[in-house]
Amino acid sequence: MFRWGHAMARPLPGTIRGAARGELCKPRARLHLAHSDLSGFSTFEEAQYRGIAAAERVLTALGARFASSIR
Repeated sequence: MFRWGHAMARPLPGTIRGAARGELCKPRARLHLAHSDLSGFSTFEEAQYRGIAAAERVLTALGARFASSIR
């Protein structure tokens, strides 16, 4: 018998609007992170937002023209 956990970030004081979370959101060279834990809590809406935001950052970096879906 195995017990498999469902991993989710637990927001702690300072993690939702703190400097550490802000650093995680910054792109690293050509790497753009896109997961809901960047928001400090895991929900479908946050995951979708983070994915679209990362895609838009990549398009911007490539110089592609697009209409933003989140701004």
